[in-house]
Amino acid sequence: MAFPGQLCGKNLHSMKALKLYFAGQYLVYRLQTSQFLYEQLSNPYTKLYFTFLNYVIPLVTKLNIIFQAKSPSVHKFHSHCVSAYKALLSCFVNPTVVQSHATVTDPSDPANHLPLAQLYLGVEAAMMLATDEYKALDKEALAECFRRCKQFYTELCCQLKKRLPLDNTVVKELKFLDPQTVVSGSIRSIADVASRFPNVVPPENLQSVDQEWREFMYDEEISTLADRCSTVPTEEFWGKVPTDKYPNLAAFAKAMLTIPVSNADCERAFSQVNLIKTNQRNRFSTEGVASLLFVKDGVKNMAESCATFEPSDEMLSNFNKDIYHNVEAVYGEEADGEDSEEVDAMAMHAD
Repeated sequence: MAFPGQLCGKNLHSMKALKLYFAGQYLVYRLQTSQFLYEQLSNPYTKLYFTFLNYVIPLVTKLNIIFQAKSPSVHKFHSHCVSAYKALLSCFVNPTVVQSHATVTDPSDPANHLPLAQLYLGVEAAMMLATDEYKALDKEALAECFRRCKQFYTELCCQLKKRLPLDNTVVKELKFLDPQTVVSGSIRSIADVASRFPNVVPPENLQSVDQEWREFMYDEEISTLADRCSTVPTEEFWGKVPTDKYPNLAAFAKAMLTIPVSNADCERAFSQVNLIKTNQRNRFSTEGVASLLFVKDGVKNMAESCATFEPSDEMLSNFNKDIYHNVEAVYGEEADGEDSEEVDAMAMHAD
């Protein structure tokens, strides 16, 4: 599947071919639409705008990939969002505003905008504007193209500001999960963020969690562990934290790492359920579907496949003819007719 940014790039690379195609369509069939498209593709401002889109849309795609992350990333989510948002703001907003109070600034306020000539449209667009062809263009028409680019930036940043947790203090404070933040000693207390999750940390355990954190920061063993785990996923670091020494903190951190940054994982699970529970297998019980999902995920995490997975002796001992007679567990209800005959046939085959 091609991303929008890739489509813009393909349009730019194929612009000459597209112009020839639509010119031919107009000459042969006299289609007004073909003539209009040919004129638009021949317009240098159209090429400039496509070049601008080819720069900015991949930035949005990169941000979207963060939302699609399969591994725990909630501890990095706030910093990723803020840096991406600031990078886009800096293309059309005064740098002083971006540095001082970017997350509270109204992107649509013209008072904060740069002059049109100072908009950043990407390197390729800047190189195009430096050519004699674009220097000779009508200044007012060029300014209108710049206004369209600024309008795109403005609307994009307004929408991002509505949707991203730029000022969410809870998401921001979850950076304590990062091993490097742990050893830096920059966060003296996690009581505030822990108090936001009373179902995970009851009020009576709040002091215990915070005290464990204060000891955790200065533990030399933890510092060594953080150095060793600097290149591995964060969940592996917390998985190696001694639970006998930091039981409350370890449990809290692991619970926080399960927080999804979007509904992408849920959508993936729904897609897998649809692949498993088809019209031909519509009598699968919830327990059966959940078991298959669990097995599939486990095999994948083990870097195995069905062809290379070696079942244990215990698994093999449980796989006998009796499992085929447990119809209710498999289908969710008592089998009848053809289902019973099919189950009996499988049981005979198992014998």
